[in-house]
Amino acid sequence: MVFGLSHLFGSYELIHSSVNDEAVSFLILKGGEECGTLFISKSSRRLTYHIGKGRYFGKGSIDLKDVNFVYHKGRVSIQIQGSRTLVFKCSEEVYGVLDSVFD
Repeated sequence: MVFGLSHLFGSYELIHSSVNDEAVSFLILKGGEECGTLFISKSSRRLTYHIGKGRYFGKGSIDLKDVNFVYHKGRVSIQIQGSRTLVFKCSEEVYGVLDSVFD
């Protein structure tokens, strides 16, 4: 699957969209244009994503216990146990929102 090739996602950016008691959502941008979403449900403890179109299209829903977030030098890696890694440019603020889901 294309999501195993993290270099393809170096040009994708994750920005914070909204947060409430039930969920946190993010927009995924490529070249400044929206190309997907990432949604984390606090109640069901699941991460759901939809990225791109055509041959670069991908979507999934994963239990948060199978997901790790790693922030390093302006990029966040979302490591999904046993399958793939999604890599996005993001700010420390966006990473802080991701990290707060696990508090």
